[in-house]
Amino acid sequence: MILKFEKMDRASVSAPERQQLRYQELAAILGEYGYLTAWNPDTYTHFSMRHVGGSEEVRVRVSGRLLLRKDMLGGDHWLAFQDQDQWYLAPHDELVGAVHGVTPYQTSESWLSGGIYSFPGLSGETSAVLKPYVVEAGT
Repeated sequence: MILKFEKMDRASVSAPERQQLRYQELAAILGEYGYLTAWNPDTYTHFSMRHVGGSEEVRVRVSGRLLLRKDMLGGDHWLAFQDQDQWYLAPHDELVGAVHGVTPYQTSESWLSGGIYSFPGLSGETSAVLKPYVVEAGT
């Protein structure tokens, strides 16, 4: 049997499937750096990762954009998100601290009432402060 491979539009799949596709894309990149990953869709975080030969496991929530959540503050959660085909990966609380001075998200209605703020896209200034968290894809 020969499989026919055609690129697909992610908008045509369900949200859970889109999330798993994001994870698989990032997992392939992380594999180039020696990270093993495991998809855990039934947990608060979506996947876990650890470096080959290492024992420390990191729990990661994957998103299509930068998403800050009050219920993740103070936890040991990491966030992976994509902006303009660029992946970012960092501890959630570090992301909160990094963008604190460059964007007024903390005064938004969604943050004050719902405890969540979603960035539709990163501004140049926000991208600059998040540059240390970029995961470079292999060539």
